[in-house]
Amino acid sequence: MKSAKIGLTVAIAVLLLAGCGAQSSKGGSAAQSQRQAKSSSVKKHKPTKVAKKTSSSQSTRNQKTTKQAATPWTQAKSTQLASFMNSWGQTMKQSYTAYTPGHSVNFYGTSEPDGMNSEPPAVNNHKIAIQWSQDGKVGSNVYALVAVYSDAETADYAAEHLYFFTIYNGQPVVLVTMQNQGMPNNYLNFDVTANKELQQGFAAIVNGKSSEPTTVASTTSKYNAQQLQLIARVGFEGLAPDGGTGLSASAVSQSLHDLDGIHISGSGTSTKGSSTIGTAVSTVEYTVVGDVMKINHPATAAGSDGWSASLKISQVGPLIFSGTNAALAQKIIAGIQPE
Repeated sequence: MKSAKIGLTVAIAVLLLAGCGAQSSKGGSAAQSQRQAKSSSVKKHKPTKVAKKTSSSQSTRNQKTTKQAATPWTQAKSTQLASFMNSWGQTMKQSYTAYTPGHSVNFYGTSEPDGMNSEPPAVNNHKIAIQWSQDGKVGSNVYALVAVYSDAETADYAAEHLYFFTIYNGQPVVLVTMQNQGMPNNYLNFDVTANKELQQGFAAIVNGKSSEPTTVASTTSKYNAQQLQLIARVGFEGLAPDGGTGLSASAVSQSLHDLDGIHISGSGTSTKGSSTIGTAVSTVEYTVVGDVMKINHPATAAGSDGWSASLKISQVGPLIFSGTNAALAQKIIAGIQPE
C-alpha cells in the first residue's frame, strides 16, 4: 500500500514536469517568433533610410559641383558690359573706352591696368590685393579685375574717370578714381562707386541678368556718325557680299588691323553716310534701319562691280569698341577726316 502511494506520487510529479516543459517550450517559441518578426521589421526599414540619406548626400554634392563650376565672367558678359557702358556713358554725357593688359590708358601719367604693380590700387587708402582675370576666378580676399573703362581720352583735364570693374569674394564691385597726382604712399586710391545705376548694371551682368532693355532706340543711339562709318568700313572689309548679318571676333580684329594707318575720310549721320579710302573706287555707303546696317559699295565707271551686305549693329559694334580692339578702333576714328 505504501509502495502504491509512492508510485502515484512519482507519476504525478512526472506529469507536472512534462506540463511545465511544454509550456516553457511553447512560450519560448512565441518569444522567438516575436523576435524574428521584430528583426524582420527592422531589416525592411533600414535599407530605405540609408537609400534616402545617400540620395540626399549625392544631391548636395551635385549642387556644390554645379555652383563651383559656374564662371563669374565670360566674353559674352564682357560684350554686355561694353554695350552697357556705351549707353550709360551717353546718359552721363561721357564717352568711355575699354582697356586691357597691353592696351592701357594714360591716366594722369599712370598706365592702367598695366601700372598696378608700380602704383598699387588702394581702397580708402588701404592697399588691396587685385589681379586681372578673364574669368573672374581668383583666390579669397582678392579683387578679380575683369574690365577697365575710362573717359580719359575725351574728358576735360581734372574731370577724367577711371573705373575698375571687379568681383570680390563673389560680389560685383565697381571701383572709381579721379586721382590726378601721385600720393606719398604711391597708391592709386579708389572708392566704391556711388552711382547706383552703374553698380546695379554691372551686378546684373555678373549675375547673368539683363543690364538694360534691348530696344532699337537703345542700340542705334549708342554710336555717333564716325563710329557708324567705322562699323560700315569693318563690315565692308570682313563680310562677304550678301553673306549674312554677322561677323566673327577674329574677322573684326583682322579688319581693324588692315585699316590701321590708312587715310579714311567720311561723312554722315546716325541714319546714313559714307566713308572713302583714297578714291571713289573704295567708297562705302551705309544706311541704318533699326538695328540693321545696310552696306553698299556702288559700281564705278572704272569697272568696279557693285557690292552690298548687311550687319547687325548690336552684334558688331561691341566687338569693335570693347576689349582688345577698343584702343585700335579709337585710333582709327581719330584719323577719319571729314569729306
